[in-house]
Amino acid sequence: MRDVAMDREKLELIYNGVTRIQEGMYIGIGLGLMYGVTSLVLNFLGLTSVGLMIRGYGILQIAEVAIGVPVLYYYMYRGFNELVRADRARYGIGMLGIKVLLLISPLLLAEGLYLALVNQSPVTFLLLRVVNSIIALVLYVLVLIALYRLGSEFDADRLKVGVVMTIVTVFILMLPNVIAAIIGIVGVMLMLMGLGDVKRAIERELGIGSQGSP
Repeated sequence: MRDVAMDREKLELIYNGVTRIQEGMYIGIGLGLMYGVTSLVLNFLGLTSVGLMIRGYGILQIAEVAIGVPVLYYYMYRGFNELVRADRARYGIGMLGIKVLLLISPLLLAEGLYLALVNQSPVTFLLLRVVNSIIALVLYVLVLIALYRLGSEFDADRLKVGVVMTIVTVFILMLPNVIAAIIGIVGVMLMLMGLGDVKRAIERELGIGSQGSP
């Protein structure tokens, strides 16, 4: 009976964590679309004034941190906290990525202010963008590895395929943006559906029935 109770507690923790992560990803898609549209506008602005484009990216980064950090904490951090409580060895790598991202967020905010308020050369701007991109990609991959392990534990093939496709997207960003975007969108959608698969698998184990998750 003790093992059964422990298994049930673990499943409930994972279920709650997956629910938060899934909700956070839906919000992230909306924020990502707004970021993408704004980036396109800024890139067009750069055709007429590089200085204005750099300042615009600084303001965008400030907004990204101000909006993104609360979402990251409320959904992703708290979601992975539930997963880590269930199985630290399996899901701790994802929590590591989230924690580091939260820890460096003040630096990202300061950088945004720096770009927005101080005239910068294109070389400095590009260097900062490259460094930020590399750090973000490494942390993103840590989170994706944890999600892949989640898919493996519950035989959620769509989640695993979505993770692989998203990781592939990370490493082919040198291709035309449209191609990378299409692959990335498909990968994210598969991850969302895969998280729904995990929730349904847990619901069957707990005997609580489907709640209509995607």
